[in-house]
Amino acid sequence: MVLVYSFFLAMAYNFLSAGLKLFPDKFSTALVPYFSTVTSKVKAVFFMGTGAYYAGLGFIIGIRYAAIICAGSFLSWFVIVPLLGQFNIDTLHNLNPHPGFTTAEPADIFKYIPRNIGIGGIFAAASSRF
Repeated sequence: MVLVYSFFLAMAYNFLSAGLKLFPDKFSTALVPYFSTVTSKVKAVFFMGTGAYYAGLGFIIGIRYAAIICAGSFLSWFVIVPLLGQFNIDTLHNLNPHPGFTTAEPADIFKYIPRNIGIGGIFAAASSRF
């Protein structure tokens, strides 16, 4: 019965966020006209997933691990990506020569460099427990 209640709660939550767009899932400095030049220079992008699946995952893993993952995301998007965004694609290829890494856009920089750092950190933390 709990799963049925959870299903309807998640359905209502997603309807309010995605269907009625009460709260958007993407925020960017480009939304503010004053910061549009800063967005292109610094490559700072803020994305927040507001789906019910994120809330459910946060409930399952607990506040401590959710806070650690959130801190890692903030570090990646607000420190590492803007620092690496100053380099051209050839310099970034020295860090990760993946053939799909073709542009120096913030999403690509995150996908091919800081995301790998975060995944390695999770594996290192998991292996230290055993």
